[in-house]
Amino acid sequence: MLIGALASFAVFVSIESRVPEPLIPLRILTDRTTVLAIVASLGVGTSMFGTNVYLGQYFQYGLGFSPTVAGLLGLPMMGGIVVASTLAGNAITRRGTWKEFVLGGVILMTVGYALMWSIGATTPVWVTMVLLLLAGLGLGASNQNLILAVQNSVGLANMGAATSTISFFRTLFGAVGIQILGLVYGISVEREVAASLGEEYAQQIAGNSSSLNLAALEPAIQSAVRAAYADAIGPTFLVVAVMGLAGSIAVFFMRPTTLRDTVDVAPAPNR
Repeated sequence: MLIGALASFAVFVSIESRVPEPLIPLRILTDRTTVLAIVASLGVGTSMFGTNVYLGQYFQYGLGFSPTVAGLLGLPMMGGIVVASTLAGNAITRRGTWKEFVLGGVILMTVGYALMWSIGATTPVWVTMVLLLLAGLGLGASNQNLILAVQNSVGLANMGAATSTISFFRTLFGAVGIQILGLVYGISVEREVAASLGEEYAQQIAGNSSSLNLAALEPAIQSAVRAAYADAIGPTFLVVAVMGLAGSIAVFFMRPTTLRDTVDVAPAPNR
């Protein structure tokens, strides 16, 4: 699949560089702000799409909550996103600049997930919810405003292509990030189970995580497996924090711009 993806990308670049009206003008991908925004989207996309997936396993398998309650426990993060995106959006509209809000948001998100490294089986639920709120506030301040930064760095003729490009890469990195987090979480669970129950049992648990019925296990084994799923979430969030750190560095080097207040007219493409 990787070879096929690289070959497809080569064909894509070859065609887009020759046609008069490319689907994605390659000059967009050479713009400094756009490239750095794509890098920042790695952490933002993974945070937005990936963390809720494994938070569900943490709350259900690790702490024993029902699926409904596990979903509700993720509300602080969603609430933080709504509040921060609203406040940051209004502030950017008034001030006309975006970089300080995007940079502050990505840093806040990174700090929130870095602190989640300490989460485990004995962590009070309210602590986890506070850290989720912190990460949600950072995500809300940076997520959509990364797109705003790109929109104000390209001409109006390319705004649609630039917007869809950054949105595509954010979704793509989110999908890739889910797989990376799943790999880290699976390895961590297997290691924790192996330490308490043995290697053979660890492989069996790790291979059936999607259909695992903890209620069918013996009490002693069930307790060990729950502890493994709870303690394994810390390294998973640490990966998100590392991606967020890379995003923070990328945003730091983005060229600050002000919100567009003029209309530019690009020359007609060659036909």
